[in-house]
Amino acid sequence: MRKLTAALLLGTSLFAAPAMAEQITVGMAAPLSGPQAYFGNTWHNGFKLYVDKLNANGGVNGVTIAYDQQDDKADPREGTLVAQKF
Repeated sequence: MRKLTAALLLGTSLFAAPAMAEQITVGMAAPLSGPQAYFGNTWHNGFKLYVDKLNANGGVNGVTIAYDQQDDKADPREGTLVAQKF
């Protein structure tokens, strides 16, 4: 009976342990070109500073954050394509 209990506890603990990612990638779609590029580049710079600060302090619960920016050119059709890439 003890072996069965130990086996059941071990088996259920394997299912309870979630898989932890070593890195999480966060994507941002913004107008990085065209007439609204100023806004997109400003968002990019601010977000990049924050991600760098997070990673310098050990990430989020030990998981580092990667940052992927994509240019949506302030165009809804291009934004849809960028969203599909993410």
